[in-house]
Amino acid sequence: MKLPALLSLGFLAASINATTPLLNCLSSAHVPFITPTSPTWPLFASPFNSRVTYIPAAIIIPISTSQLAAAVACGAAHKVKVTPKAGGHSYASLGLGGEDGHLVIELDEMAGVSLNREMGIATIGPGARLGDVATGIYNQGKRAFSHGTCPGVGIGGHVLHGGYGMSSRNHGSALDWVDSMTVVLANASVVDCSAHLHPSLFFAMLGAGSSFGIATEFRFRTFEAPEVVTWFSAALPWDGETAVEGLEELELFTRYRMPSELNMRLMASVNGSSLDGVFYGDRAGLDGALGPFLDKVNGSIARAGTTGWIGGLEHFSESATGLIVPEPYNIASAFFPLPRR
Repeated sequence: MKLPALLSLGFLAASINATTPLLNCLSSAHVPFITPTSPTWPLFASPFNSRVTYIPAAIIIPISTSQLAAAVACGAAHKVKVTPKAGGHSYASLGLGGEDGHLVIELDEMAGVSLNREMGIATIGPGARLGDVATGIYNQGKRAFSHGTCPGVGIGGHVLHGGYGMSSRNHGSALDWVDSMTVVLANASVVDCSAHLHPSLFFAMLGAGSSFGIATEFRFRTFEAPEVVTWFSAALPWDGETAVEGLEELELFTRYRMPSELNMRLMASVNGSSLDGVFYGDRAGLDGALGPFLDKVNGSIARAGTTGWIGGLEHFSESATGLIVPEPYNIASAFFPLPRR
């Protein structure tokens, strides 16, 4: 039975007819775009979660803030919802609109990374991925700021909703390092904002940015990348009885005795538990910082290695290529509901 395929073709034909005025507007504004009939469509329209697929009205691939603003104006004029997509890692395919018919703004071409070494300010496009950001500002001046661990995540969505990672205990989240940004608003106007310029917009963008505008450029403050970083994995031989006591001790440790140089996460499963993390210092410093807690809960450091800032990021990248982001970036996954018991 080919009914689903026929329905898809029917929707495609209807959507093309309905969006012709939108496409004409984009063409008149000299905004580059692709449609479902374009040969490169699968590259840009494939979702990260292959179980949740949507068909955008069109996908624009701007190279400048002015092109992006023109696309927003076209969407508003023709009552088509506009959705930006940076890395595209949404499990619900929200980067493709979360429903059919959105005008998707693919930010891959707005991915520049440059560092003003004198000011310590990094200027970064929203489509840049974390691996390129980290290596870019490090190679240009051995600078860094706090962010997540997955190298393929786009900075745009990451920073506007927090940006937690393995340096957040001592350096905060990625959004804490934003100095200023350029934003396209829903009326297609372009605004620069910071803590001193349009501060209400700046505050709203840092945490709820997708509800207020599209950031087209970030300016980040940076810190000097640490030269000595020790990653580790500590085994916790807990069972059903000792886990409660262990978690209580962990809470006390993290609240009152854990130094800011120690960043870690608890990994717990039926197969065992561990603390994985980074200490900003050498192995002796790690032992001194974490050892007293491990002694209390009968834990031990199973693996550890001392490296530099980039080495620490590479260790937690969970990628065969480290911080190097493959191009084209077509990483995908599938998420399945757990069986009911």
